[in-house]
Amino acid sequence: MSDKKREILGNALAIIQDDGYAALTMRHLASVSAMKLGSLQYHFKTREVLLEALAEHIHDQYASLWSQDNTAFESVSLRTFIEFLLDDIGRVESARLWPQLWAWALVEPTMKAMMDKLYQPLVAFLNHRFTQLGCDKPKEEALAMLCLLEGAAIFVGAGSFHADSRVAMRKNLLDTFEARFGEDFCRAGV
Repeated sequence: MSDKKREILGNALAIIQDDGYAALTMRHLASVSAMKLGSLQYHFKTREVLLEALAEHIHDQYASLWSQDNTAFESVSLRTFIEFLLDDIGRVESARLWPQLWAWALVEPTMKAMMDKLYQPLVAFLNHRFTQLGCDKPKEEALAMLCLLEGAAIFVGAGSFHADSRVAMRKNLLDTFEARFGEDFCRAGV
């Protein structure tokens, strides 16, 4: 991907974070990117192509964040995975981006497909971990955990009304899961 495309996608993310998903139009993005609409369409012919590229860009950003601390996603402990997600909502960019993407996915089929693609590996990872831990309904456990963790962005994410409670909530949540699953919760590969 060219530097110009990365710059445009960065501008698209900034629009979503600052003004909400409804503000991301091709015309607005062209304006923010200091180019004419035709020039933007040279890089991204349609809105759907832009959204697909945006999905890949977001995926790549999170893969990069993850790889800074962990070598293989599949080999980390459940605790490490949860810590990563809870720490991520402490970043203003994440706390503002994800709720917008979730809302957008409810009304935009292309965004729904993007979010499904982004979340499939997370659900699979958690499903696998809960199966290893002997849970009766691992998929339901996985979905419940994602709901809890992702919802935390709204209530205790950076910039939220209860952001000052994020660290205490993080500790409480980790302690709760550790009490439930014991030492396996902290063991890599389980």
